[in-house]
Amino acid sequence: MHHQRVIFAFGGSRCFATSYYIVQRTCHTRLFLDKLAGVHLLGWQVVNHCWPAITLPLGMTTSKEYAELEWPIDILIAIVWVAYGVVFFGTIAQRKVKHIYVANWFFAPTSSRSPCCTSSTAWPSA
Repeated sequence: MHHQRVIFAFGGSRCFATSYYIVQRTCHTRLFLDKLAGVHLLGWQVVNHCWPAITLPLGMTTSKEYAELEWPIDILIAIVWVAYGVVFFGTIAQRKVKHIYVANWFFAPTSSRSPCCTSSTAWPSA
């Protein structure tokens, strides 16, 4: 449980906060849907702090590597990531500058790559 919290909860929160700060500054605009950004950050804390604190000590895991979360929590994680993508790309869409800074190009793949990395879903092998 400790690894899950440190890596995903604290590390993820840091990445989200950094990307939200940078996208606002480089696009010269406020976040797209401020309230959704708040729901996203609150949802990320609930999914990565509260649910694991309840389910993992009770032994409710997929019993793969470490203590991985069950599939209903994976669905909540996916919903939270979709909220992040909407806010991030919506902010880029309403930017006040013509070009998109390189920093935003580095954060953009985060919305599609990380749900696969944080999910405990077993991907079928070829």
